[in-house]
Amino acid sequence: MTVLPNTDSKNDASDHYGSIQVVSLEPSDESLSLLQHRHHVPPTPSRNSLGQAPPLNEGSNHNSTVASSPLHYLKKYGNAYLDMVEKRPLVTKSITATFILGGADLCAQGLEHARHVATVDTGVDWPRAGRFALFGFFGAPWSHYYFHALDTCLPPIQPPEQQPCCSPITVLKVCVDQFIQAPILLAMMISMLSILKGQGIEGVRLDLHENFWNALVANCAL
Repeated sequence: MTVLPNTDSKNDASDHYGSIQVVSLEPSDESLSLLQHRHHVPPTPSRNSLGQAPPLNEGSNHNSTVASSPLHYLKKYGNAYLDMVEKRPLVTKSITATFILGGADLCAQGLEHARHVATVDTGVDWPRAGRFALFGFFGAPWSHYYFHALDTCLPPIQPPEQQPCCSPITVLKVCVDQFIQAPILLAMMISMLSILKGQGIEGVRLDLHENFWNALVANCAL
């Protein structure tokens, strides 16, 4: 700002001293807009009633936090897995069953070691875990086509979200699964594991005789 003498005074004596008139040289809003447009100056963020500027990038920080959360990655990879199931169901289910059955046998071996009933003295019986994993890979197509046929022959009467848990169709499916499908799948599993151990037909017959009924009863109990 600058000061100018007041020349409009009616008193001649006051011309020498002059009353001081304050003239503001602060630019107007229109001139600020013109300068910002001409020199590409970004507009100054508005301030609140306390004179504080709003925080910058608040929305971007929130989005980055959500994107890095475990739930975000779980949903992302879960959707990717479901997309693979839709596009290549047999391969995806076979690979999934390989890891599930192989991992389940490793857990079972850990429990056997804890109870001192393991088949090996120390360490992991990797050939046994590999046999279960291999059965998971080749047994997954059976489950895929079985459940597809079951849903085709016994379709739900109501949509899944409206169907009660103990509907006649559901009870019938459970009976078919426990008393028809489960014995067939258990027989296939015991036979394949025996063949992979190199025991031949006689070994298959012996394993079925020793393990089939116990495994079937345990399956029904679950």
